[in-house]
Amino acid sequence: MKIRVRFLLDFIKIFGQNTMEVRVPPNGKVSDLIDVLFDSDEKRGYIFSENNYLKGHFLLNGVNILGLDGLQTLLKEDDEVVIMPNMSGG
Repeated sequence: MKIRVRFLLDFIKIFGQNTMEVRVPPNGKVSDLIDVLFDSDEKRGYIFSENNYLKGHFLLNGVNILGLDGLQTLLKEDDEVVIMPNMSGG
């Protein structure tokens, strides 16, 4: 199934574009999308800490996946996922 992905900030540099369409298996989850996009140890290092904690933010149709089922959140055809790095400020 087709998922639209938008990248923000550092992820635009990593992927060389700000949007792309990605195919994931039927009944795919956010974890499947991550496996497709972050297909090398180098890329996975941008979103997972050494302890395998998620470092980036993933918004599914505008809702943070941490408020849903996290990496196990189910995707549907034509969903939009926004991926952005952690940010802080003061």
